[in-house]
Amino acid sequence: MFRRGVTLASTYYPHVQHQVRMDGVPHHFRTLFRVGLVRDGPVPGTCAMMPAGQRVIEKILSLIDTEMYRVGGQRISLPLLVQEKAMQTSGRWDLFGKSLLQLKDREDRLMCLGPTHEETMTALMASETVSHAMLPLRLYQIEAKFRDESHVGLLRSREFLMKDMYTFDAGLEEAQETFKKLCTAYSRIFSALQLPFVEVAGDTGVMGGKMSTEFQVISDRGEDVVHICSKCGSAWNSEMTAVSGKCAKGCTIEEKKTIEVGHCFLLGKQYSETFNAKYSTQDTGLAHLVMGCYGIGVSRLLATMADVLCPHDMSRLVWPKAFAPFTVHVTSMGKPREERMTKARELAEMIDRSVYTDSSTGISHTLCQGDVFLDDRLSISDGNRLKEADIRGSPYLVLVGKKSNEGIYELQHQPSQEKEMLPADALVERLGELVARDQGLQM
Repeated sequence: MFRRGVTLASTYYPHVQHQVRMDGVPHHFRTLFRVGLVRDGPVPGTCAMMPAGQRVIEKILSLIDTEMYRVGGQRISLPLLVQEKAMQTSGRWDLFGKSLLQLKDREDRLMCLGPTHEETMTALMASETVSHAMLPLRLYQIEAKFRDESHVGLLRSREFLMKDMYTFDAGLEEAQETFKKLCTAYSRIFSALQLPFVEVAGDTGVMGGKMSTEFQVISDRGEDVVHICSKCGSAWNSEMTAVSGKCAKGCTIEEKKTIEVGHCFLLGKQYSETFNAKYSTQDTGLAHLVMGCYGIGVSRLLATMADVLCPHDMSRLVWPKAFAPFTVHVTSMGKPREERMTKARELAEMIDRSVYTDSSTGISHTLCQGDVFLDDRLSISDGNRLKEADIRGSPYLVLVGKKSNEGIYELQHQPSQEKEMLPADALVERLGELVARDQGLQM
């Protein structure tokens, strides 16, 4: 079975940029560009995800998959192309307007690259009647979406990665229960990412439906504005209602800038009646399905983490420990340089191959396998390699320095720079304890 192994800085693309001058570019994009997570795409409004950025995305997707499976989700993949006819049927072709990326095929049929997939999903459900015994159905995908934007960065881009779930229930009461479960799952996801989010009563907008809840991350760089009561916890999107300065209970409210990262909609029968999507009831009759849709902007999450977790001076990225591109960063310091780098390489391999056992389940884990970064570039000064380690933001830095002559190595916790001096075996065991704790395991 293939294993990733230790990643070497000497062959890793692209390198960290020490000086970045990008006037008029959003903070998150400058930060992610500097660390080598993203690059400009060839088309305005698009971004290219680099290897380190893809690693963060994969870790976020693993979290999302876990939480979606936890609520009974089944992962699917829908076509990116959406026919004009389907969106004309729902009335949303004109509602989306110029934000649709439109195209025609060789037979002159008009279609668009999907901005979302309510029409496609509901038409699919209408193509075969499901049994009441199959409900609730909770189907989701993680795919590219498209809207005709031309902004630089990941927050308002022309092509973006999104998780969208479509749920189907027998009645409104059951659909409301699904809505609650998904909102709870979203809260777990954003809490795990250590984002300062609030749940906000939102406008249903072009999605339609009965009600919606937005998940907004508080950020002074945000484009949205929400009103929050610090006492009772109520919150509203400023686009939804005019606010007088008091909440319904008479408490004073505050205005905060935010970034929307998730949105839950209780759609009701709006789409199922339009597309005639039904299920067979227990008494052999037919009834329209009650729907919901639930979105998370995955690429927006990466941008939001950079905006919220990185200082204004872009000195470093302070990742949540389980979501850094690499968990462990290893390098050497001092002379003899070749000898110490050889020790650093051996120690990195030890960490990468180590197996840890969860005491609660007895299951063994290779917690750091494929998650160790070795800066093996002897052509770079010790100081610059340390600086780049800080910029990359791995939660654990292992240094092979002067004490390595005595078989002792330095383990630094980032960003606090708390230090532990340990022999190799003890250091590997200690890392296992720390990474297990970060991942919620018991060692």
